[in-house]
Amino acid sequence: MLPSPENNEIFIGEHARWHFEGPTEQIYDHQAPTFDITPLEFDQNTGRVSSHRWSVEGCEFLSIEEDATLRHRSKAQAEEMAAYVFLVRCQYGTLRGNVLDRAIDYDPKGIYLIDEGLPGGAVSSRSAFDGIFIPKALLGFDPARHAPMIYVSKSPIMRDVLNADFDHLFDGLVRNNMLDRFRFHRMIATLKVTIDSELQDGDVRRRARENIENLICSFIEQRLDDPDLSVETILRSFGVSRASLYRMFEPRGGVRNYISERRVIRAEIDLSEQPQGRGKISAVSEKWGFPSLQRFNRSVRRQFGVAPSRLIGASG
Repeated sequence: MLPSPENNEIFIGEHARWHFEGPTEQIYDHQAPTFDITPLEFDQNTGRVSSHRWSVEGCEFLSIEEDATLRHRSKAQAEEMAAYVFLVRCQYGTLRGNVLDRAIDYDPKGIYLIDEGLPGGAVSSRSAFDGIFIPKALLGFDPARHAPMIYVSKSPIMRDVLNADFDHLFDGLVRNNMLDRFRFHRMIATLKVTIDSELQDGDVRRRARENIENLICSFIEQRLDDPDLSVETILRSFGVSRASLYRMFEPRGGVRNYISERRVIRAEIDLSEQPQGRGKISAVSEKWGFPSLQRFNRSVRRQFGVAPSRLIGASG
C-alpha cells in the first residue's frame, strides 16, 4: 500500500544522515564493505571528495562527487550487498567496467538499475552521481529474471519521469534533510512497471501512470503560449502511443480540451491583471495560442459563463 500525499514528508535525523567532505583517501574506508577502491591519476582530480548519504525507508540515498578511481567488488563483498540493487544517475564523468562479463558503460544522461550482489570491476573518471540502494524485495527484482544491469531510462518518457523524481527527491534531501515519501513510492511504482516486476498491482500501475501524466501536464503548462503545441508535439516528445495518451486524458475531456482549458485559465489570469484598454483581449488571445478572437470568446464563455471583457481588471 502506497503512502497517501498527506503527511508524506519524513525528516531524517542525524543518526540516519552522513556527510563527508575532505581528502579523497579518507572516504575509502567507509566504502570498503562494498568496493575495493584505488585512486587513479587524472588531470581533473582535485584530491577531495564530497559525499552525502541518507538512510530512510529501508534504502540508502547517496550523492557523491569524487576523483577518478579503479573499483573492484569481490565475491565476499557482493554477498554483503546481495539484497540490494543500485539505482544510479550520473551527473557527469564516465564509468566503464564489467559485471558477469557484461560490459558497463554509463551514459551521463542515463539512469541504470544494477544488481549489487554480483562481483565486478569498473574504472571511472572524475565524476558526480546520485544513487539509491533499494532492497530487491521492495522492487520485486529477481536475479533469475532480470538482467544484472537495466537501462531504465531507455525510453524518452522514462528518462524524463525518473530524472524529475531524482531532482525532486535529492533537492529535498540536500536542502531540507527531508524525504518526500509519496514521491519516492511513486518512483518505486514507476520502476516496477519499467522492469515488469511481479509485484505490480492495480495501484502500482495507476501510480506509474500518474507519474507520466504529471510530467506531460508540466510539459503542456510550460508551452501553453506556443501556437504549435499539439497532440503530435506531445507524442513526439514522450514516445507514448496515441491511444495511451487519449486514455490518460479521457477524464479531463481529452488532450485538446485540456490544453484549451489551461490556456483559457492563463488568459483569465492575464486579463484580470490588465487595465482596461483597446486591444487587450486580442493581445491576450494571441499570446495564449488561440487561432482567432472568436474561438477565444467561445472558450471563455464556455468555461466561465461570461464574455472576456468581464474578466479585465479595473484600470489603475
